[in-house]
Amino acid sequence: MHNEPLESCSSFSLTGKAYVDLPLLYGALFATLSQREYAKRQKILIDKLFLALDSLSPKEQQAEQILLSRNLDHEFTTYLYQIRNLIHIKKEKEALTRIAPLENLFYLFEDNIRKRSDKLLAFRYYFSLMEKALAEKVYPDDNIFLLPFDGVSLYILKAQALFRSNRYEEGFLSLHQALELDPVSVDVLFLSAKENQKNNNDFSFENDLERIKEFLYRSEDYFRYIRLTFLSDDAEDDRYFKSIVKKNSNPYDFLHNPNHLFSILLPKTSDALLSDLVRNTYLEKIEEAEKAKNKPLYLYYVDNYSPFISPDERERLHHPEFLKEDKKEAV
Repeated sequence: MHNEPLESCSSFSLTGKAYVDLPLLYGALFATLSQREYAKRQKILIDKLFLALDSLSPKEQQAEQILLSRNLDHEFTTYLYQIRNLIHIKKEKEALTRIAPLENLFYLFEDNIRKRSDKLLAFRYYFSLMEKALAEKVYPDDNIFLLPFDGVSLYILKAQALFRSNRYEEGFLSLHQALELDPVSVDVLFLSAKENQKNNNDFSFENDLERIKEFLYRSEDYFRYIRLTFLSDDAEDDRYFKSIVKKNSNPYDFLHNPNHLFSILLPKTSDALLSDLVRNTYLEKIEEAEKAKNKPLYLYYVDNYSPFISPDERERLHHPEFLKEDKKEAV
């Protein structure tokens, strides 16, 4: 396999010049995804891709790694959307067929990275900076390699297709693989909780809810948690809940407004606003960004934290001294 010439797998020849060869290799790699005999072609292309990267200087390698990440993530995401659409129109078998080459690409890429490292690497993919911050606190590891493409969504989609095909054991295995890449993903845990609830796996369902509560950091996920915890699948309940959510975009306001029926849930849900882990992480990251006077990072954390805090606290965080200084300098 390693000795087979690249030309037997593609319609182009390499020039030996990285800036010419790398774009060709990016395109050829994903062109093979639509072909049945993908394994050998992909392996050869990935080997050549890494050899081309190895020939660059450290500075050039850093620039090309960024380009590699953008190319891989863009193309990978395009295929994920196609698979998601297949699942949406109930073509689970076809979706699983389309997932196979992407999964193979993931394994080949991971294998190449491992060969080039003398450390035992843990592969990760995070959807946000906050997820990364939470994972680093709960699962610290010095040998993390951030993947350049979304393997988490790949395994979520695979699990959905398997669940819809009544292949529950395989579906939960896929969710486990997704959590290995992003151990704090509430998206994975919500899907797991929903399937465990559906199959009356009460212990696993409660365990999923506890983990969701520990890592929940976005307002939209908070409402998903409330719905999953306190509402049935009754259509009337669902319509009512959506109308309440539409009127109350902030979880803090939602729980502290006595004019709504959901106020009766206050004793049960007031402690579910944020876990200590998430609250402390938000405060630490906000403080770090403020000290560094990093405006985009500061606003990222404040904007995500704001829905969970009182209006007074919200106002204070949105007007720190260093932002006022920026405004003065601009004037």
